[in-house]
This record gives sequence, structure tokens and C-alpha cells, in this order.
Amino acid sequence: MAGGVAYGMTAALIKQVVTFAGGLAAVPLRWPTYALIVVGAAAIALSQTAYQAGPIASSLPHLTMAELLTGISLGVIVFHENLTHTPLALATEGLCLLGVGVAVLALARMQNTRPAALAIPAPLALVSVGDRGEPEV
Repeated sequence: MAGGVAYGMTAALIKQVVTFAGGLAAVPLRWPTYALIVVGAAAIALSQTAYQAGPIASSLPHLTMAELLTGISLGVIVFHENLTHTPLALATEGLCLLGVGVAVLALARMQNTRPAALAIPAPLALVSVGDRGEPEV
């Protein structure tokens, strides 16, 4: 989940770097540029660690939700962005949020199963030949 939070922070830092009115020459002179490099690298490292810890169906939904919630929270709190308050917009946003939540839960509960016909054989380096000349795993 830390990788998702770091990606959400990266999105906020990208907005800070891109919307600065000082022009392209001022980008290397401002702190958000360097914070973006550090937080972006940390986000990549954290997400790769999460991907290697288990099946992608276990880590990706959590990273995605953490990035989404962090990005929205930072947008509202730091950049004072407003969420639309009309009844139709709120209903649409609620339905979309519900759909995303259901999809994330479904992905999180998926098992990393593979039909027997598609099973990957053991690598040749792990196969040894027994006394009778038959391969053993």
C-alpha cells in the first residue's frame, strides 16, 4: 500500500512541477522537481517489492486504491480542488466508486490458479535423471 501512496504523492508533485508559472528554465531550480524524482523512485521500488511479494492479484488492487485515494485527498486538501456536488454527479461518482470497489475486491480474492493443461513445466536445470534413466523432478 505504501507504493500506492507514493504514486499518489507523485501525481501531486507532477501537478506542482507542471503548473508552475516560471517556465521551463525554472523547473530545475524548484524543490518539487527533486521531490518528484525521490518520491517517484521510491514509488517504483515499493511497488516492485509488492509485486514480488506474491501474486499480482493480491498487490495490484491495494496499490491502485491507495494511489486513487491519496491523489484525490491531496488534490482536495493541498490544491483546494472541488468535487462536483450536483446530485447527478454525486450519483455517478458513487456508482463508479462502488464499481471500482467491487472490482478491486474481486481481484483481491482471485486465486492464482492455472488449468493443468497450461501448467508451466519445471525448468530443465531442476530435472535430474534417476537410476533407470527417467527424469525426476
